[in-house]
Amino acid sequence: MSRMLQLQEQFRNTKKGTLSITDFCHNLKNLADALADCDSKIDDVELVMQILRQLPPSYHSIVDVITNTKPFHSFLEAKNMFLLHESREEFVEPHTDTSLTSSAAMYSSAQSALNGKSKNKFNKGRNNGRSASKGGGGNTNVSASSHSFAGNQGHSQTYFGNSPTPGHAPSVQPGLLGAPPMPSFGTGSPQPSPTMLSAPQQLPAHPFHQPSVNSHQYYYGLPQSPTPMPVSPQFMQHAQPSTLVPPPAQPPFGGPPPHQPSFGGHASQYTDLSSVFQAMSVQPPQDNNFYMDTGASRHMTFNQGTMHSLTPCNSSFIQVGNGAVVPARYIGQCKLPFSPWPLMLKNVLVSGKLIKNLISVRRFTIDNSVSVEFDPFGFTVKDLKTGSFLQRCDSDHHDLYPVLPPSPQSAVASANVAVSFDVWHRRLGHPGAAVFQFLLSRKFIACSSQNSSLCHACQLGKHCRLPFSLSATKTSRVFELIHSDLWTSPVTSLSGFKYYVLFLDDYSHFLWVFPLRAKSEVFSVFKTFRAYVLNQFKTDIQLFQCDNGREFNNQPFLDFFKTHGIKIRFSCPYTSQQNGKAERTIRTINNTLRTSLIQAFLPPKFWVEALLSAVHTFNLLPSTTIQYKTPFEVLFGFFPTYSHLRVFGCLCYPNTSPTSAHKLAPRSSACVYLGPSTDHRGYRCLDLITQKPPAPAATSGHPMTTRSRTGSLKPKQIFNLSVTSDISPIPRSTAQAMCDPHWRSAMDAEMAAILSNYTWDLVPKPSDANIVGNRWLFRHKFDSNGRLERYKARLVAQGFSQQPGLDFDDTFSPVVKPATIRTVLSISISRNCPIHQLDVKNAFLHGDLTETVYMRQPPGYVNNSFPDHVCRLRKALYGLKQAPRAWYHHFAVYLSTLGFLSSKTDTSLFTYHRGSDTIYLLLYVDDIILTASSPTLISMVISKLSSKFPMSDLGPLSFFLGIAASRSKSGLFLSQSAFAQEILARADMVSCNPCSTPADTRTKLAVDGEPVPDPTLYRSLAGALQYLTFTRPDIAYAVQQVCLFMHDPRLPHLNALKRILRYLKGTLSHGLHIKASVVDRLVAYSDADWAGCPNTRRSTSGFCVYLGDNLVSWSSKRQHVVSRSSAEAEYRGIANLCCPLSRATVVFCDNVSAMYLASNPVQHQRTKHVEIDLHFVRERVAIGHVRVLHVPSAYQYADIFTKGLPTSLFLDFRNSLNIRLPPDQTTGVC
Repeated sequence: MSRMLQLQEQFRNTKKGTLSITDFCHNLKNLADALADCDSKIDDVELVMQILRQLPPSYHSIVDVITNTKPFHSFLEAKNMFLLHESREEFVEPHTDTSLTSSAAMYSSAQSALNGKSKNKFNKGRNNGRSASKGGGGNTNVSASSHSFAGNQGHSQTYFGNSPTPGHAPSVQPGLLGAPPMPSFGTGSPQPSPTMLSAPQQLPAHPFHQPSVNSHQYYYGLPQSPTPMPVSPQFMQHAQPSTLVPPPAQPPFGGPPPHQPSFGGHASQYTDLSSVFQAMSVQPPQDNNFYMDTGASRHMTFNQGTMHSLTPCNSSFIQVGNGAVVPARYIGQCKLPFSPWPLMLKNVLVSGKLIKNLISVRRFTIDNSVSVEFDPFGFTVKDLKTGSFLQRCDSDHHDLYPVLPPSPQSAVASANVAVSFDVWHRRLGHPGAAVFQFLLSRKFIACSSQNSSLCHACQLGKHCRLPFSLSATKTSRVFELIHSDLWTSPVTSLSGFKYYVLFLDDYSHFLWVFPLRAKSEVFSVFKTFRAYVLNQFKTDIQLFQCDNGREFNNQPFLDFFKTHGIKIRFSCPYTSQQNGKAERTIRTINNTLRTSLIQAFLPPKFWVEALLSAVHTFNLLPSTTIQYKTPFEVLFGFFPTYSHLRVFGCLCYPNTSPTSAHKLAPRSSACVYLGPSTDHRGYRCLDLITQKPPAPAATSGHPMTTRSRTGSLKPKQIFNLSVTSDISPIPRSTAQAMCDPHWRSAMDAEMAAILSNYTWDLVPKPSDANIVGNRWLFRHKFDSNGRLERYKARLVAQGFSQQPGLDFDDTFSPVVKPATIRTVLSISISRNCPIHQLDVKNAFLHGDLTETVYMRQPPGYVNNSFPDHVCRLRKALYGLKQAPRAWYHHFAVYLSTLGFLSSKTDTSLFTYHRGSDTIYLLLYVDDIILTASSPTLISMVISKLSSKFPMSDLGPLSFFLGIAASRSKSGLFLSQSAFAQEILARADMVSCNPCSTPADTRTKLAVDGEPVPDPTLYRSLAGALQYLTFTRPDIAYAVQQVCLFMHDPRLPHLNALKRILRYLKGTLSHGLHIKASVVDRLVAYSDADWAGCPNTRRSTSGFCVYLGDNLVSWSSKRQHVVSRSSAEAEYRGIANLCCPLSRATVVFCDNVSAMYLASNPVQHQRTKHVEIDLHFVRERVAIGHVRVLHVPSAYQYADIFTKGLPTSLFLDFRNSLNIRLPPDQTTGVC
């Protein structure tokens, strides 16, 4: 309260005295703002009235105008009137100093000013300063003369050069270089403010206004032309008559003399130049602020105290907006005020005659490589290369663009950009001062303050001895020399590590560190590191340098180096200097490690976490060894980013809402930041409450499942897939195959087919052509019962050596979709149509090539007469990139001549409809399924196809794409039991114990756990299981889950995969049954498991589609985004179903909210967070393509595709999917 009373007393008693009107208004405004902070607000009316009470008698005329004007003037309007009146009073005193200034100023050298020979040309339509322009000064074009112009900012101006323009007179004063600009209020120019033009009759005449020999053309910087200046009609319309009609006794301020004609021919009208040259006045108080000027050609200031590196400049002059010339005494440079970045103002002209400090936007943007964006509220400086924010200056209460301290809003906006020196020092892992200054000078980081304080952690953690002498060895490329060393920790880490080994690349200085539990792991870690180098950088290590420790100097290491041609160099015993780089790097890393632990107040057992964080920052920091480049930049070729860095050991609050126990549980917990993760795109944090390790080892928690618990019995059928001894094994080389009569016969048959088809011509080898290689492939072909059918040899071109644009262009070729196959089979079985299977012999050889391709002669069949010739291919060959496309195009064109049409939804399905005759043909490369409404039609089609292509009629469908098809009275049974048995054999689980379900109901797969010993085998088995889902939808969800982790499989994932194999072991004979039914409608079931993924909290959606009673399509897929509610997850599942299925009649869903969303457009609150593109489901419902109905969860068959189910429910849903044992075999016809 006392503070408020004191401020009120000061507000009432503040006198103007000798203060300028600017300082007086400024003081009262500050007091009013201070009172507002004390909850005693002073409005504009009271503030202006207090100013009026304290003004001297000379301001009575202004007081009368303000008090009698309605509405009452605001503070800014009144202040402008006070300033105008103050300037008029100064004109009463005679002035001998002609140093005028404005935001429009011209700089020229002394020689040019004296000679008067240079000419300036200015654009007419100059940019105003408030457009969102970047960088330079608008549209100004300056000639190559030594003059440069600084135009007024914030107003559009028309400049008149030396060349006359129609309707305008030249404005060059004889004897003075660089004519000043003439204002023109054209269309689009801002209109003068009535306040700035008020009361012109009170201005007294000034001797400077009187005509003279040299001054009759200039009045306050305005050159007078004998030709009247055009005035914009808009300006004449908006101007107030009272302000445009002055008394006849004297000319208005800045207006034409009595003997000159007025603008536009109106003798009584005038224009106030103060509205155009807002910064121009005759010796008003000097303003310490800098102003951005898009027209100024040089920086200029009156205050030499803010400059440094001043040099005398006695021969330069500045020409200001009224035509006057003032001398420039010095040239210096200074930093941009209030900027946290080192933005410099270079070559600043210093003249005590100026009253404004101007910044040339053009010079500023060029010198600092930045852009300047102007808007109605201020301007923003941004980095030109990255577009990052550098500085913001608001000028809401100014007519120009001054450089002011950042407002609170600007400070908040830049809080994430500029932080203190100490924070960045800790973020970057306590680097040295030189490295830090380098990053700061390159603008990679921003500091709000560069005042560094003593880092206590550095003092405790970085004390060291003097360095050893530098090595003279120099490398020329990466991985030419690798330094290595082992360090032993006195404390075992939280994860059980006792050592770490480092590998330092001598050229790039990039560092790799691997924690170890035992010294014996060094050799295996090095082999892993070398494999990483070979795969990622396509080069090998040339020289390996280490100390003489037994972990390196042992026989396995030496043998490995000798085998792979890697030189090894040991240091002499007790001479650590010879391994100095590795030793010095260990010291650097340990210093940072130790410092980070001290700073974070963490116990030493967290040294591995601190180590990984230290190595990460080590590779991101510039190094003096590589000329202040970063190791990351040298190795990968681009500069790293630092935005992801955080202070090691700082308190953090990671979001844990996806794993919360319930909706009222806390959504975060206090944790300690332990650095970025090396395996994931995230951070590692330590929970302070549970003290949970950052990467705990995952263990399997579910108990063993036995047949006695599940009631699952061993299968009755036993398969014998052993290869008899009389089958020739697959040869490993062409020479071995030529010696075996079976394989030689197969190769002869392949060559006969190729030559009979005129596949190539033997031609001399072109000198500039790309020659494609080839090789022989061999394979046993078995029938559906596993018996050897034939030996197959195939000549395959090595398409990987083809060059795009030279010998191939387009390569895409469609294949039939599994859902299409099942749909056609379901229709055929329901209509009791015959189904046949065809095989095209050497299908790819029938495709015509449009490109010229040369290939070497096949091994074993080289022409003895022309051994150096090559094959110029006329037809496609297996292995060529364009071969599948050429074959498909040739076959599709021929079918179109027979009347077949390609389906729009699946281009590998060809249909024929003529009256009651219907034919469906499915093409999968060279395998064909053919079904028709009568056997006669099938015979006709086979006859037509056989006349065009050599083809095998395999009879009724029995074995297609590895799928056994068995037709009976009850329908068609599809099975992949032989393939499933092969998968079990590949996984060495033929004798495993079966289980009743493929997925566990209690746990969900996550990304934790130990890596699997053989990731390749895991991926091979997962891929094979994925193909097995063609006829086994009951394992679709389980297979989808294990396939999510193929990039980084862990032991829990392998256990889940083995559970699927155990389930297959007990259901080897099961398959998909297709039976005859009415196929008049499609029925679909859609379901989603909301937030089922424990890592990403994404939902898993699944659906199944029935054509009549037959299952024809299904899917189990993790959604691509996180759903915020179960309704959203279910709705996304329906949307995913309706994408491939736009004609489903009924869709069943067990979520009421999702059902309402699909049909009720008024449910806005439930759909605000759902993407708009999902609402096409409503369109499908509205036009009658889809009908969404509710189904109880007990009958939601799609549940089997979204989660693991209990045994009883799983078996019920499996039966609903038509997965069952094969029916009793009876003779039937397909």
